[in-house]
Amino acid sequence: MYSRHNTKKLLASHDSKAIRSGIDALRKRIEKHFGDADEEVLSRQMVAMVCKECERRYDGVLDRLVKACDVLYKENEKGVVIDWSKEDTREGFKRV
Repeated sequence: MYSRHNTKKLLASHDSKAIRSGIDALRKRIEKHFGDADEEVLSRQMVAMVCKECERRYDGVLDRLVKACDVLYKENEKGVVIDWSKEDTREGFKRV
């Protein structure tokens, strides 16, 4: 089900800086796409709702990644670090 090689490769290419950058880019797209409605209140509500759902999805990915690492690696195995947390995700999306 999980592959050690793929998981290690994924973790190496998705550090906290890359995750923050991805969240920022996604948040900007959401604001651009949903933030231009005629009704300002409706726009803000829509942006907040979409960002909350994206945050929930990021958290789900993190949960699956933690589970994969728990299955594949011994605790604190050298070179295997998940470099972001749910708090990082919340911080990235709350800037809306």
